[in-house]
Amino acid sequence: MLHWLLLLVAAYSFVTIAILFRIDAVVNESLYSYGLQFSPDWAITYWTTIRTGLAVSFLAVIAAVALLLYASFRKSKTVDDLKEKGGPENESMVHVHTQ
Repeated sequence: MLHWLLLLVAAYSFVTIAILFRIDAVVNESLYSYGLQFSPDWAITYWTTIRTGLAVSFLAVIAAVALLLYASFRKSKTVDDLKEKGGPENESMVHVHTQ
């Protein structure tokens, strides 16, 4: 379940990155042909917003991938440890789940 959630976070972040790049393309390519006049008043706010959105999205992708790798490494290490200790039939390794 955690793997799917992390993959979903990474996918949404990639979609956000694509949308932000598309918005940037519209502003920098299309709006000037409709008469947009450059002004530092709106440009600084725009640049800050785009850069912040991209930074947060890239950090979300990096965090999701790092957590996926960590979970995979931890899972494989646990499986290897069980094999070395004789498998789950070893009484010290058995966990009883009650509800």
